[in-house]
Amino acid sequence: MSDYYTGIKITEEYLNFRVGNSDLTEQHSLRINLPKDINTNKLINLLGEGFYALLKKNSINNDNINAVALSVPATINYKKGYINCSSVIPLLNGIEKKLYK
Repeated sequence: MSDYYTGIKITEEYLNFRVGNSDLTEQHSLRINLPKDINTNKLINLLGEGFYALLKKNSINNDNINAVALSVPATINYKKGYINCSSVIPLLNGIEKKLYK
């Protein structure tokens, strides 16, 4: 059983998902182009769908994921828990982080 680490990059045009084992000898990726009519709910759904699709495609059990890094072109208020401003992807402005406590 391997430990895996994942990264998700959000851009104005696509989402890029990557997963690799702890020594990076095994790496996989998946890219999803964002539709023109993207909104906050669609984005959140695509993040989940893409993440689990990448794991399923590569037969990786989500129990083996140790960490997820998220790359967002924005300023983040981590103390209050929300994205302050994203000039590249305005629909991210004000999204609260509710993924952990």
